Amino acid sequence: MEMISDVLLVVGAFALAAYCWTLSQRLRALGRSDAGLGATIATLSEQVETLSKTASSATHDAEEAARRLARLVEEAERREGDLSVVLAGLTDLDDLAESAQSARRSGGAVPADPAGDAPPPPAPALFQSRRQAPVAS
Repeated sequence: MEMISDVLLVVGAFALAAYCWTLSQRLRALGRSDAGLGATIATLSEQVETLSKTASSATHDAEEAARRLARLVEEAERREGDLSVVLAGLTDLDDLAESAQSARRSGGAVPADPAGDAPPPPAPALFQSRRQAPVAS
């Protein structure tokens, strides 16, 4: 997040430096000519106003991007915690399955669930055929 904001600040600084250089060139041209002084001042004032609006807009956009990035980071951290829980559960299931297989191979009893819960009932078959009683005629 800091890297993105740093990149945005550097890009903004370069844009402002280029704009200041352009203004400097125009001021030198203004000092060399006396004709059109009012028009030059009006143009410079307009450009300063445009620059202020652009800087304000860039600041607002950067702040909005920082807020959005912070929300995304918080969501990613929350999901990382959820994934850790799921992975821990899968590891426990894998250990339980391995111990059950080794018990079956050796002819011993299948070990109980370490949590002490009863095994779930068998799931019904998804595609069982339905038998109907014959219709009497």
